[in-house]
Amino acid sequence: MGVHGLTSFVNKQQPRLSKTHVHTAPTEQDTPIPFVVDGLAFVAYVLLSSVGSVTLDGARGGNYTAIRRYVKRIIDYLRAAALEPEFVWDGAHSVSKLPTIKERTEQKIAAVREFMSSDACVRAQADKISDATGSPLLARSTFVYVLNEMNVKMHFASGEADSPTAELAQRRNAYAVSSDSDFFVFPAEYRGYVPVHTIRYGHNRSALLEQAHSSASPRVEFEVFQPTRIAESLNLPLQRLPIFASLAGNDLADYYKYFRCASRPNQYGRVWVNHRVIAGALSSIRYNSSTHESALRKVLPSLMMPTTAKVPWEKMVSDLTASAAAYALQAVEDSGPEFRLSPRSSDTPDQAACRKLYREKALGCGNLTTIILQAIQTGIVVPNALLEEPKMPSTAVTMGCPLRKMIYAVLDDAIGLGRSSIEEYCRQGGYLQSARIAISRLGSLVDEFESTWTSPIVLAPEHERVRFLCALLRYEGCGIPLRSNQAWPYFSLVLVLRHIQRHATSKWTKAALLAALATALIVKLQPTYDRISDEIKLPAAAPLNHLHRSAELLHTSHSLQCLMEVLLLCDRMVPLHITYDGSMLHRLWSLGDGLMEKLGKYLTESQLDLIDELMGIVDEERD
Repeated sequence: MGVHGLTSFVNKQQPRLSKTHVHTAPTEQDTPIPFVVDGLAFVAYVLLSSVGSVTLDGARGGNYTAIRRYVKRIIDYLRAAALEPEFVWDGAHSVSKLPTIKERTEQKIAAVREFMSSDACVRAQADKISDATGSPLLARSTFVYVLNEMNVKMHFASGEADSPTAELAQRRNAYAVSSDSDFFVFPAEYRGYVPVHTIRYGHNRSALLEQAHSSASPRVEFEVFQPTRIAESLNLPLQRLPIFASLAGNDLADYYKYFRCASRPNQYGRVWVNHRVIAGALSSIRYNSSTHESALRKVLPSLMMPTTAKVPWEKMVSDLTASAAAYALQAVEDSGPEFRLSPRSSDTPDQAACRKLYREKALGCGNLTTIILQAIQTGIVVPNALLEEPKMPSTAVTMGCPLRKMIYAVLDDAIGLGRSSIEEYCRQGGYLQSARIAISRLGSLVDEFESTWTSPIVLAPEHERVRFLCALLRYEGCGIPLRSNQAWPYFSLVLVLRHIQRHATSKWTKAALLAALATALIVKLQPTYDRISDEIKLPAAAPLNHLHRSAELLHTSHSLQCLMEVLLLCDRMVPLHITYDGSMLHRLWSLGDGLMEKLGKYLTESQLDLIDELMGIVDEERD
């Protein structure tokens, strides 16, 4: 949620409120200290901190090869300094967050429109790229994949990860690592809250791991804040911090603008609040007020402006009480009956079995993305806005929507979504618009291609689910490659490219398709990858048509990955972040029709033959 203005307030008091902790290589007697990390905050931190050191290339859709390498190095380095990371990931956002999500998406659409209308010099600027791109679309899947590879413990919350992260840190006597001011006020007692941006590596205290001297012994330093110390500085008991946070304002309640201690709006309409005045009013109330509501009823009259008589009193008390209650510590395992993957008494035996599989096999491994969880939990989906031509239809609609319809149908077939449609918010023209997407009967999507399947398809054997995926995607031609076949690691990408040929606003050229296939092969060959990266230079700003093409490929890849997740095929199919690399793809696109001739310098004859074989399968759709 974030507490209004609290980070700035704490930073001004930082010498008194924080302590610097340093961790180095352990002795034989030392045991690793738990380092409980808010997953999405860590993603944002890695992507931001490594700009300029690791080529993330957000403008071109993400350099997932570099991301995987960098995350592995960070985990290894933390472990070498006797810190054992443990991750907590967000689930679905509540409906109350929808206005905030819509506002951020609208801001992103405006930033994309401005970026795509700028000249090449502006589009080459790192700050402009960052404003218009944000986190690469496949970043979360990439992080989860690497963490699973490295046997890092992961937990998946039913809602936001903040409270479960704080609760788990308290249970483990761990550090809680995030970037949210809520952690200053969670009533938790643990080793302390570590703002992720304060982490420094090596003896030169670098924010970038790559600048830490690799030959030196490991050293990790960060600032630690204790909620108890923050409470003491405000002359409040720890248990009063949630009420203080609700009065200061957050995403759930923003009544602070009606308080005596609020500033006049500045030129941007921003209102600031005096945190010390709020804390002083709270501290004057006896702590024997047993509930948040009773405490709020006592303190509010002393804070309100005399001119705010028209503010609905009971609604304000109710909203602020709910806001304070949101800071209660919740165990990540405590999903509650409202979580729609929890067991339900109304389920049929098949639905109960599917729900259990999704909960344990998919969610438990991180293989249910936010779009899936939102469809299940709230029936509201807001796909990411990518760099694309503003005058052309949104790639979230042209590329993603046909696949999301399949996702909703599979989910409804498995567990019953309890609704007839999903509300989606996508760009239409220059603005964010809502559309109702009817949930189709799953059989209607495969009737003319595949009639022999049993509902629910999720309970079918794996090979039948693969066949069903191919039927949904109208793949009939060359047969499904065996897992032992050299074409199998690229089959997911082949399905993506065939889908693109069917739905793209403009058909891709053969050279563009070959470049996508060649990229998937090259990212597996690190020396070759590095050599091509050194010898084929990228222009500082990508051509606009290449950026739009990237968006088509990314939205298709992300949506197909989600479809594989709901069909429980993540253990079988190769994840699509493995086959995508924005920097390499755009290098190869820059070669145009001379691509294959140029690749002869870097690839063997058998590797070139494999690309031709894969192109033959994709070509069936082109023909």
